[in-house]
Amino acid sequence: MKVLFDTNIIIDALMGRESWKADAEKLILSVAEEKIEGYVTSKQLCDIWFLACRIHKGEEDSGRKAQQYISKLCEVFLILDVNESDIKNALSYDLKDFEDAVVMAVADRTGMDFVVTRNIKDYPNPLSVSKLRSPEEMIKEFESFACN
Repeated sequence: MKVLFDTNIIIDALMGRESWKADAEKLILSVAEEKIEGYVTSKQLCDIWFLACRIHKGEEDSGRKAQQYISKLCEVFLILDVNESDIKNALSYDLKDFEDAVVMAVADRTGMDFVVTRNIKDYPNPLSVSKLRSPEEMIKEFESFACN
């Protein structure tokens, strides 16, 4: 099962956002245990680096901490490039958030089975909605997949 993770799921786990932390960590652990083939885009890793530096702003070695996050993600997830056609396709989608449009374009191009995100409402493209899963739905999906 090939799953592209939206940035918010990764950040939920890294920041320990209490409302979403448990599901995010369970999904990432499922990738680490190879129950799910997990993907992120190269662009997302840049965004996560930036956010990690902001999380640790003012702390000694904030850049090193961000680097450690990215290194760990690279050990667990497969990384997809974002190319010119992804950007052009994202522009044609009817989405409020361009970053979400790029994620969906990459998922469409690379044949992802699912995109896991907390903000499904920002992905209204009817051609791709069947690929979207909330963290709760994704956990149920891979648990039922593992039982088959």
